[in-house]
Amino acid sequence: MPAISSRNLSVIVPTLNEEANIKPLLKRIDTALGAENIRYEVILIDDHSSDSTVRVAESLTENYPVFVFPKKGKRGKAYSIIEGLEYARYDYIAYIDADQQYPPEALPGMLEKTENGCDICVANRRSREESRLRNLFSHVFNLVFTRWLFGFNCDVQAGLKMFKRRVAAEVRINPASGWTVGWDAYTRYQYLFGEYRIRTNFAPLTAGAYPGFQASDYSVSADVRNPYEADGSYGIAFGIAGDWSTFYTLEIYPDGWYGIYRYDPSNIIPLSEAFSSAIHQGTASNQIKVVRSGSSISAYANGQLLASVTDGIYTGSRYVGLVVFSYDQPNVDIRFDNFAVYPTSCAGTNSASSILSGGPTSPGQRLFNFDSVGKGYSKHQP
Repeated sequence: MPAISSRNLSVIVPTLNEEANIKPLLKRIDTALGAENIRYEVILIDDHSSDSTVRVAESLTENYPVFVFPKKGKRGKAYSIIEGLEYARYDYIAYIDADQQYPPEALPGMLEKTENGCDICVANRRSREESRLRNLFSHVFNLVFTRWLFGFNCDVQAGLKMFKRRVAAEVRINPASGWTVGWDAYTRYQYLFGEYRIRTNFAPLTAGAYPGFQASDYSVSADVRNPYEADGSYGIAFGIAGDWSTFYTLEIYPDGWYGIYRYDPSNIIPLSEAFSSAIHQGTASNQIKVVRSGSSISAYANGQLLASVTDGIYTGSRYVGLVVFSYDQPNVDIRFDNFAVYPTSCAGTNSASSILSGGPTSPGQRLFNFDSVGKGYSKHQP
């Protein structure tokens, strides 16, 4: 029987629909660390996968020291890693993307460097299985923000990093905002120059986010702009079910069109839609607002009433948030600011929230193919 190693490593693996990658990834991790007699554990944090990722991972717990945990809080890879830190037991901690674009065979060498003085070890990618455009953006980001501004000669966006446990203990990880922050191949949620950004990378696609409080009667408003005049719609989502199965929207388009819609599980119901001169066209910023009182819904743009409608299908305490739609073209890139909710009845502890000053915890996000949501109804396309 081999001696128990004094070297140990916790490996955090954030997952979202990775059923095909889990088994080969765990085998590679076990082979790489086992060859160096490194005691390890894998902390798998699953971010609400819709495939068999969790089932596959749980079936492997007898073969490998893997512990599977469903996501409890905010969606996005960054928050999966933060949750994984709560479960990690060993002196050294690594995280690796589940898509096998990063080699777990590098873990023993990274552990050696971390043991010998480095507080943090970052893997640099030599090749990327991504589009040329995404590779270009990553290269520019690393050149400008990483090397020129901060002097780091490494890929800070790399999905394979390692650090000492005390680093995680000493660094305060407490995001100020309750909004989703993170990105993947489909969407990007981030703060950029003081604004909250939602971008869809594919079409057709819908991406939405909400902070973790519910309200029944309220006024919700936000400043929204479309900096590239992208061909899509965007605005406020309200009356949101926690799983985004049902919700309402006030959406505007860059040509001045607006719509108030009810999203049922398999259909979209237009409650009001028209062109309005109150909406600033193109790349100009618009302040949009929804006032909800029972079944009454009133929508505003830049202080002018767009429409008042009545719909009492989804009432009571539900989430409010933001939403972006792409249709025929990808890369709908929308910026939001000054999001505020003033409810008369709030299920959470906060009665108002701003995306810049912070908000409550446990937000939700959703991305889905518009075709599946919009069955039977074609919305206006600018």
